[in-house]
Amino acid sequence: MIRALIFDYFGVIRTTGLRTAFTQLGGDLSRDETFIADVTTAAGYGFITDADEQIAQRLGVELSVWKEAVSGAHGNDPVLLAYIADVLRTQKHLKIGLLSNASSQAGADYFMPGEAARYFDTMLFSGEVGHAKPEAAFYRMIAEKLGVSTQECVMIDDRKEFCLGAEYVGMQSIKYQNFEQFKADLEKLL
Repeated sequence: MIRALIFDYFGVIRTTGLRTAFTQLGGDLSRDETFIADVTTAAGYGFITDADEQIAQRLGVELSVWKEAVSGAHGNDPVLLAYIADVLRTQKHLKIGLLSNASSQAGADYFMPGEAARYFDTMLFSGEVGHAKPEAAFYRMIAEKLGVSTQECVMIDDRKEFCLGAEYVGMQSIKYQNFEQFKADLEKLL
């Protein structure tokens, strides 16, 4: 029985972000994929605090230009968030978590004060705990915070390797491509 859904942030709740901004500012994802992975992983674990500065420097742009591109023009998906609040939490009474490879400050950076509580019962960021997807411990931590077993969870993530990590600990998963596809896949599981 499914009792909890766990959402990734980048690529799911926020469908545009770092990689989109990187290419919009002239970056080459195929050439710089290792750089991006290294910087975002180090930031997610809390090993570095200057990821934005490093990326801006790599692109040859001012930090303010990078920050505007990565977050200023893009926001959280209002359709998905409304579905989470109005259908999944209110009508279906599911517990909802947010699990993200991001700094401990991410919740405050991407939601207005008090806003996240409307959508999520709990949020867990890799920078807070020193674990990141696809580590098994990270998935187990969020299930524990939600008060459910991993077998009662569905992980929704845009990256296949993170879906596989969730499945490794007994969760079901949905690889997120867009809202309509996600909703159809979820209805099959529920």
